[in-house]
Amino acid sequence: MHKPDSQSPPAIRTPGSEQLIDNHYYAIANKASLTKPKDLSPPANKQEEFASLFGASWSDVLADNKVFNALDACAELGVDGNELDGIWAKAKKGGKLVKFGVGFYVGELDAVAPAPAPAPAPVSKKVYVINGFYMSMREKYTQDGAKIQYMLAEWDANKLSWADFRGKVLGATDPATAPEGTIRRTILDKYTDLGVDSEPNVGDNGVHASASPFEGLFE
Repeated sequence: MHKPDSQSPPAIRTPGSEQLIDNHYYAIANKASLTKPKDLSPPANKQEEFASLFGASWSDVLADNKVFNALDACAELGVDGNELDGIWAKAKKGGKLVKFGVGFYVGELDAVAPAPAPAPAPVSKKVYVINGFYMSMREKYTQDGAKIQYMLAEWDANKLSWADFRGKVLGATDPATAPEGTIRRTILDKYTDLGVDSEPNVGDNGVHASASPFEGLFE
């Protein structure tokens, strides 16, 4: 496998101004912030799964204005992206998520929302949120000082397939399950020595690689 030129630093780009992260995660970002739930069309079998899990049909919760994309959910609940992600994590742990498609998740969230005047206190409410994890994930890349470093890796495709590059060289998305010696597992095992602020996990696993050579051209 060809090692990146050690004499040349990795290219660095600031993601916020160019919407690099939104473009990179477009399938997720589009549903989390750009498109309203009423304009989305989950497959019929997934709508059945939704109704079975939550005891309400997709069309009914839409009509009752209980469905929000992640961006609008922050405003509705009076929370920021990190707070929404925390509520989302509880829903995920409780099995209250349905995957409608690629980059398309909906969760049933039990949250406390600001009370409309003249109510004296916040009110508990149940809402359905699309890709509720995204705003927090996006902020990690767009906050002041955040940068993306990238490098080109080359190898003989006859000796190493793309799948093996991702699985045996890079390692699993969850670094804790990645084989020893893979890049993600090594970052996890040595993150304090590497100066990483917190223990790597599924969301922050240290490194990304394109899903295919074709996708790499776009990225």
